[in-house]
Amino acid sequence: MHFNEEFDDKIFNLIPNPMFYKDVYGKYLWCNTAFEKAIGVKREVIVGNTDYEITTKQVADLFASLDNQVINTKKANNYETTTSHADGLMYDTIVSRTPNLDEGNKVLGIK
Repeated sequence: MHFNEEFDDKIFNLIPNPMFYKDVYGKYLWCNTAFEKAIGVKREVIVGNTDYEITTKQVADLFASLDNQVINTKKANNYETTTSHADGLMYDTIVSRTPNLDEGNKVLGIK
């Protein structure tokens, strides 16, 4: 079954977990409302930019390292951490970075 992009976006925006999709260069192509709220940056600023444009260099370096690990191994990276959200609260979080692979097993992006 295939849904249209507008429907998919509405559904993903109802999910309370932050979700995103980046290309292999770290540029955000999409995020849901929960991700937008978690980092305190509007989607219009997130999409089209990398972590280096929307967060600190320290955080961006960490995310780039984790993304590169997923790209190089073509395997998901799952871990538990405590993160500070834009509301100032700390949240215990399970993070999953998963490669988006094409039919030829080439990494297209990170989700």
